[in-house]
Amino acid sequence: MPERKVNRAFIHVGMPKTGTSAIQSALVEHRDILASHGLHHPDTPQFNHPAIIARFHPAGTNHWYLESSGISRADALALSEEMWRQIMTAKTDVILSCEYLYDLGSATAAMARAFEEAGFVPIFICFVRHPVDAATSASQQQVKMGAMTLEQALYKPDWHNAKTALSPFVDAGAKVIVRDFGEAGERGVTHDLFLALGYESLAEAIPRQDVNVSLTMEGAILADLHTAYSKEYGNEPFPRDLIFKVGRSKFSLPEIAKASVREACRDEVRWLSETFRVELREAPWRTMAHTRLSSATVMELLRVMSAKR
Repeated sequence: MPERKVNRAFIHVGMPKTGTSAIQSALVEHRDILASHGLHHPDTPQFNHPAIIARFHPAGTNHWYLESSGISRADALALSEEMWRQIMTAKTDVILSCEYLYDLGSATAAMARAFEEAGFVPIFICFVRHPVDAATSASQQQVKMGAMTLEQALYKPDWHNAKTALSPFVDAGAKVIVRDFGEAGERGVTHDLFLALGYESLAEAIPRQDVNVSLTMEGAILADLHTAYSKEYGNEPFPRDLIFKVGRSKFSLPEIAKASVREACRDEVRWLSETFRVELREAPWRTMAHTRLSSATVMELLRVMSAKR
């Protein structure tokens, strides 16, 4: 009697600013192509996030994402059941992607076990980037979204530690594939994903996805002014989308901030090298950050702008 084929469950653990949106868009937009190549992607709303969170995250239906999305506990549980039904009835490998799995912690083992008991071999895959690059990108994102002032973002950079995120997967004995986002991004992160999973034909079949638009240094300054003015005076000084249309200087952290990140990330970078043989290299940044736009300067500019209106 021929041995029964054991299907695999590929679970993409989306670290921030590593092409996760591009991957998820590709999975949703090209679900039919995936299926034709023997890879099933469950079809529930919002990239399966509510279903995945409700079923596997330790916060469950109390997770902030569900509340902010207006999804009730009952609806989240129903989506979870529907996703799992699709997985259980799949006759092929399955793939999921979610950016809310990097803080699973001890729940990692339970997630892996659930797939094993369902007859799948769980394989987790994650893209990581050098912490200086991660902190730079995160700072740019915070300014772009108006969550931090430029001064805060430049001099108090933060990032999600890959060792903290992935240690629970290693401790659970799960199979984990870790890829360098810096290298993957050059050829397309979705292309690299399918190559890493052994789906070379899909790597060629799925079109390259557009990535999120980043701010230039000048755009970040404009975003900072826009956010501060809107909070101070209750109206926009100019259309927000202009922040994406100015400047040529690449957003960068000042050297003092990058040096601080380098010092703090040594253990993380070493652990990734020793555990996954991933040698992260800091991307070259040729642009020096504008460091003289303090909060006081921003407010002075705002007062001048307001007086001229």
